[in-house]
Amino acid sequence: MHGPRAASDSAPIDLEDPDARLRLRAYVWADQPARIALLDAAVALARRRGLRVEQGEAGAWVAERLRGRVEGQATVLFHSIAWDYFPDATKAQIRDEAEAAGQRADAAAPFTWLRLEPSVGSGQPELRLTLWPGGHDRCLARAHTHGPPVAWLGGDTTGE
Repeated sequence: MHGPRAASDSAPIDLEDPDARLRLRAYVWADQPARIALLDAAVALARRRGLRVEQGEAGAWVAERLRGRVEGQATVLFHSIAWDYFPDATKAQIRDEAEAAGQRADAAAPFTWLRLEPSVGSGQPELRLTLWPGGHDRCLARAHTHGPPVAWLGGDTTGE
């Protein structure tokens, strides 16, 4: 496992490039000033902290980063509204790598798979959390593909 934070995209945006930032901003609808403000804040934070998104294919990238375990550190694999864009082979590789990382997890080095993706059946995005050791899975919330509104769920919703 590598460092405290890492991110990947098949075509990452260089936030140090003003034209790239402008293009990214153009993807947000002009009548949504709150979303534009959130994007601007996220870009500013990422630039201030020197965070970079690596270029890479999701399956291989996840496999490389989930190798091993770090004592005293929790590892979280997170993705949102990406799953439907992955080929089936990539999905299978990510599932296999998450399961393998879960099997290596223990109380001193837990593993969590957190994802906001459309549910099978309804297509409405669900925020799902799987925790290892144990592999306990639950749906934490349901949301819109662009975020709000978010309906936080109470209690254990395992199996939904």
